[in-house]
Amino acid sequence: MQYQLIQTQNQLNTFVEQIQNKPILAIDTEFMRRRTLYPEVALIQVFDGEHLALIDPLAELSLFDFLANFKRPRCFKSTAFTFRGH
Repeated sequence: MQYQLIQTQNQLNTFVEQIQNKPILAIDTEFMRRRTLYPEVALIQVFDGEHLALIDPLAELSLFDFLANFKRPRCFKSTAFTFRGH
């Protein structure tokens, strides 16, 4: 399977346009836990049934439009963390 590595704001904006009308998205996150009180998001993986993207949150991207895209009902499963306030 081919994937797109997203490290620039333009790449992220284009990807957000591609997925905004998709009915289902699969999302997985990876966290970094070195020398921090709280885990930091180190990678966001998104699959819309056709496109797989690896989003680098450490590349100083604005994730606002990406996160605002989730207006549909959602179901998250996290074994170690709880999403609060979302």
